[in-house]
Amino acid sequence: MIKKRSIARGTYVSSDPIDRLSNRELQILHLIGKGMSTRETANSLTLSIKTVESHRQRIKTKLNLHTGTQLVQFAINWFTGQETGTHRYRIDAAPRMLMHDEA
Repeated sequence: MIKKRSIARGTYVSSDPIDRLSNRELQILHLIGKGMSTRETANSLTLSIKTVESHRQRIKTKLNLHTGTQLVQFAINWFTGQETGTHRYRIDAAPRMLMHDEA
């Protein structure tokens, strides 16, 4: 289970950087991890390329990554961990939503 640290007013924040991502950012990270290009991701999610590029930039910022190469490597490692069941998250392909596995 991921440890959480407390912050002001009794709110808890996960120490897992993946928890900082929105559902859409997780979808995009998942598709990057599958090897999809920005254009393929945009087409798959019915988004503009610019929107996907914006999401990629926010993902890099939230995960403290500096280059596109670092993002792709992180996404591949994360996706591989999902496939082997070593991560707490999975993407349900049909309704396209993040599902949280019980730890």
